[in-house]
Amino acid sequence: MIDKQKVDSFTQKLPTDSIKSIKPCKTLIKISPTRIFEGTLQLSFERAIKDNFSVDFTAFATYVTKNSLGGEYFSKQEFNSFSDIYGSYQPYTGEMMTGYGAVIQTRNYLLHRINPKYKAPFGLYASPYLMYRKITIFGMNYTNVYQDSAWVTKENEIKQNLDIGSAGVILGYSFPVFDVLSIDIHIGGVLRLSKYFRES
Repeated sequence: MIDKQKVDSFTQKLPTDSIKSIKPCKTLIKISPTRIFEGTLQLSFERAIKDNFSVDFTAFATYVTKNSLGGEYFSKQEFNSFSDIYGSYQPYTGEMMTGYGAVIQTRNYLLHRINPKYKAPFGLYASPYLMYRKITIFGMNYTNVYQDSAWVTKENEIKQNLDIGSAGVILGYSFPVFDVLSIDIHIGGVLRLSKYFRES
């Protein structure tokens, strides 16, 4: 005969029953603090559609100069533009960068199948990743031209338009902190394509 007390004790110790319930939540609004130091405000909105599925939309807004927040990061970047005079790409100094972009993810939360207490938007997830970003860079460079029987240093204004597209898959984990905050950690593989258009 099996001792009922021992069975109850064993059942209470099962890992799936010992997991603390997460406070129900359907919507998350997130910000990336690291992007701020690059001169970009990144806001995300995630909404749980099902217990194991959510949609995440992210928007980027970029404005940075050499003297603004993110200016140190911006000043360390190397920029090159095509020179008709030299017939090759020449370096220039970036003065300002602006832009915008968006990311869309459809997150499949994997732990809900193991334990129903794990519900979107928290837990381990896998998601496709699609991103588009448009950046405009303003800068200056200097060229020496022969004019009026003398060499003259000419100041040139540079404007470059950079389009960036990315697609891939990411794996991440989102967990709540103090019932009002959450931390999202993710890794993944992304194919990125970028192209300069309409240089002037």
